[in-house]
Amino acid sequence: MSPNPDLDAMSQLADRLRLETKSSHHRAERTGVMPLLLAGKADRATYFLLIRNLLPVYQALERALRSVAQDPVISGGIYPELWREPALVADLEVLGGPSWSDTAPLPEALRYAARIEAAVERPVLLLAHAYVRYLGDLSGGQVLKRLVRSQLGLEGEDGTSFYDFPAVADIDAFKTKYRETLNRLPLSSADQDAVIAEAIEAFRLNMDLFDAVPSAAPRPPS
Repeated sequence: MSPNPDLDAMSQLADRLRLETKSSHHRAERTGVMPLLLAGKADRATYFLLIRNLLPVYQALERALRSVAQDPVISGGIYPELWREPALVADLEVLGGPSWSDTAPLPEALRYAARIEAAVERPVLLLAHAYVRYLGDLSGGQVLKRLVRSQLGLEGEDGTSFYDFPAVADIDAFKTKYRETLNRLPLSSADQDAVIAEAIEAFRLNMDLFDAVPSAAPRPPS
């Protein structure tokens, strides 16, 4: 046994995140707007509302990551090439037109963003929020891109740039690098436990948002 248990824990964060959030991840995929998207039943208004409410989440996350970019513990796990705010804005302009911002974010999105803003006080917690959102975009998001284009009849890349990562040449290789980086970050066991707990909370906040979107989306006239 290692004389320093924390050194053993340092190599396990990515595996722990995958295993200990697995049930939360599966529930999120089956919550609210997500089954509609996966079944090809989401309309333009519903999808627009989803990404409209993801925007403040990513804005909060990317502001927070900028603010801790020099943190000696987590700086190696921050990847600006993954940031989604400009892509989301581009998609919102396509799907919602010039007045897209007139649609106010839902309370669930604002609560999610507030949780991220609070995490700045303990920067390691931002690793959890980045993991939940960006690894999802790099993984299941690539499936959603094809489904959304088909469901909404979108041409080319317009409307789904949220799922495009032009600065990432090989998504699978990047995901491997991302996980290996998490494993190398010098986190104590207590820090790892906190990251796991925050990731589970992030999935809960995603589920709250996913649940809220379908009922809030305007219905087409009958």
